[in-house]
Amino acid sequence: MPETPHQYVRNKLGKFVEQKKDLDLTTVSDMVKYGSSKGPYPQYLARQIWSSLMTFFSFVHPSENFSAAIEINLFSMDRDRREIIAQLAAATSILRPVINYYEFRPGNIKIIATDKIGIWLDLLMDFSKPSKYPIYFDTEGLYSERSFGCKIAALTFYDVEFYKVLIIRIHRFNCQDYDLVKREIGVLARTRNFAIFGAEPFLEKLVPATKLYDCQRDMTSLKEMCEKIGVYIHKGQTMSNWARRFLRRDQLQYAAMDTVALLYLHDDQIKRGDLEKGKFPKKIQYANFEDW
Repeated sequence: MPETPHQYVRNKLGKFVEQKKDLDLTTVSDMVKYGSSKGPYPQYLARQIWSSLMTFFSFVHPSENFSAAIEINLFSMDRDRREIIAQLAAATSILRPVINYYEFRPGNIKIIATDKIGIWLDLLMDFSKPSKYPIYFDTEGLYSERSFGCKIAALTFYDVEFYKVLIIRIHRFNCQDYDLVKREIGVLARTRNFAIFGAEPFLEKLVPATKLYDCQRDMTSLKEMCEKIGVYIHKGQTMSNWARRFLRRDQLQYAAMDTVALLYLHDDQIKRGDLEKGKFPKKIQYANFEDW
């Protein structure tokens, strides 16, 4: 039996807190609001989530308003959730960003997040120009699967020579738009290779295995691999709501940095002569795992 949204929130938050993974207050807010939007939490799940969050809050010390807004969303049995969700959204809106990468300061790499066909299509056409660099590619997920089987909220492309990161927000695409973006990725793959981190199921049948390069080694996480070469990346937005109407600055920088980090790993692997391990077999075994 598939897990309910409330079980999903309990399982993910419990895992992150127990394993001491990066977790931001904004992400906690997103997840609790997601569960709350589906109706009152069953009380046993609310207690379990609250217990995990009490452990987490003992380290990060959120404001009383934020804690209270989380608590009421977990334990309120009101059927109309709009007011308490708005209360949590207000308490979250004043939180300061925790990510501020040098790479994205003014004059450096530009981040463009859009769902407008005219914008992303033009940029993919620009990116199709041959380059010695691959397209560094990543995806961000949805909390629940779309009706036509897609659980991806955003596609991220980093083109080194254009100094741009393009984030295509596909979470509201209809079937026609979804098919269009897949076709355009196939067109892009005619002239460009792609560098990814582990198998990317979204690229199955779109990009030939011979045009893919895997930056991951030995199932090690992206964060750990980056630390080994002296690059720090923050993963606290992994489980944030990528279907938000407007992405927060932390989310934009998080998604963009995951692709820029692939460049750093790739460069290091080139210097060490460690490229052979990045080749995919002709038939890739796509697994549904998440790189936390």
